[in-house]
Amino acid sequence: RQAGVDIQSFPALVDKGGEGVSIELCDYREDAQFKHREGLLRLFMLDQNQSIKYLKKELFRGNKNLLRISGIIKRDELLLDATKAIFNTTFLSEEELPRSKAGFEERLHFKRSTLVAVANDYEQLLSEIFTQYYEVDKVLKGKVSPACLGAYAELRAQLDHLVYAGFIYATPYLWLQQYPRYLQAAKQRLEKVAGQPQKDRAACIELEKLSERLWQSSQQDSSVLNKDPEMMLYRWMLEEYRVSLFAQQLGTRMPVSAKRLDKQWQKVQNPH
Repeated sequence: RQAGVDIQSFPALVDKGGEGVSIELCDYREDAQFKHREGLLRLFMLDQNQSIKYLKKELFRGNKNLLRISGIIKRDELLLDATKAIFNTTFLSEEELPRSKAGFEERLHFKRSTLVAVANDYEQLLSEIFTQYYEVDKVLKGKVSPACLGAYAELRAQLDHLVYAGFIYATPYLWLQQYPRYLQAAKQRLEKVAGQPQKDRAACIELEKLSERLWQSSQQDSSVLNKDPEMMLYRWMLEEYRVSLFAQQLGTRMPVSAKRLDKQWQKVQNPH
């Protein structure tokens, strides 16, 4: 109650970096949920410091794909990003987040033993992603005919939104698992574009329109995707739509079309 008015606030465990965590009140439920997850992640990582040292030592050791991606993401940043994602998937994949000491310790007790197995899954998946990424990136950096310039530029924008510093933790594991298929679809598009540049151009124009509203909305606050499940769904529906346009035989996780994307965007704009 402030100045005689009842105000609803939402408590969260907030990550304070090197200072640990603190309990704070947030004005909005979505912000509180997002910050609480970050705070819990910090606590689990503080508790399992030895495991973090092990992961940083063992992850991607001797992996040539790590060297290939190092031009985009520094090795230390990549390892920290992967470690955060591994901890998040291990301890915080359940919908209900711990909100007491007992709940935290129970989650720690039951999930700690799965940490290495989750790390192995991530390492295998990321190795495949980096391999596929390198193959597409290599083609995009090669010679290109004037008729294909638009497709190459649109594909470069797609790759930049898929693989960037921080993408491993920022991408829900369910969708990170789809990356090899998305990159395979990109490769198939590159194989076909020279033979059908006009068809690809028409798809480009549609994709740019569907993408622009998403990236404009998330430009000011990069965390908005993680706070808004409807926007997050739209973002990955967009990737599924690319698969349906350029590599239909690979299949999609859901029925998707421009009309369905428009309908989903209406949910983003009018959540209630």
